[in-house]
Amino acid sequence: MIRKAALLGLITYLLSLPLPLWSMSQTITQASRSWWGIPFFLLLLFCSALPAAFFFTLYQNQGTLHIPDRLRRLARASAVVFGIITAMDLVRWLGSTGPYFQAMSWADPRTTGVLSSFFIELCNLAIVLLLIILQRPPADNESELVPPVSKPLRLVTTIAVYVGVLVLAFLLFRLLVAPYTYSVTRDYALQIGRTAPSLGEMLGGALRDLLYGACIFTVPFIIYRIGIYKIVEPEPAVEDSI
Repeated sequence: MIRKAALLGLITYLLSLPLPLWSMSQTITQASRSWWGIPFFLLLLFCSALPAAFFFTLYQNQGTLHIPDRLRRLARASAVVFGIITAMDLVRWLGSTGPYFQAMSWADPRTTGVLSSFFIELCNLAIVLLLIILQRPPADNESELVPPVSKPLRLVTTIAVYVGVLVLAFLLFRLLVAPYTYSVTRDYALQIGRTAPSLGEMLGGALRDLLYGACIFTVPFIIYRIGIYKIVEPEPAVEDSI
């Protein structure tokens, strides 16, 4: 079941990539005269490829994942939080695309963006499904031994966990400095005669992004924790010869 969810996540994630990668390449092209343009583009390309590599190696992994109870509780909490976030995003997405669907046309330049957002929401649903699967109790006929995670999956999850920690640290920092960011944004908006977003909106957006990232981080973190466990098989009993 987990392999099917991983395959769904892989397909939907790849389908959602073209537009963001195109926009990113255009931005980097405009800034190509700067020394940081190419390294920054390669870094973003690496970060974009990492989820696809995780979904693919998780799909290729043949072993049954036996998850400790504490990690199942973590997956259960993340599934609830991420499910709520995904449901809210879907409602917001449907509301924003209402005018497009009323005059739907494949020639509409908004079609690519709408499709990309649609596949992103499907990928989020696949992650919710993965979290639900990870929190299920093991079947009675499953072995208590934890089979080793495949080497490619262990490598990818290790990289994903380290990158995820850095991303979560940045999102936490962004939440903590939101009041200062609001102050700067408000002063700038007054100077140019525009309305700045409220402090509540900035804090809510930063908190939402932090929870969103933490829930996504939960999936590779659980696999990573399973991968570092070692199987200790009982030694065969030796009968004393008389």
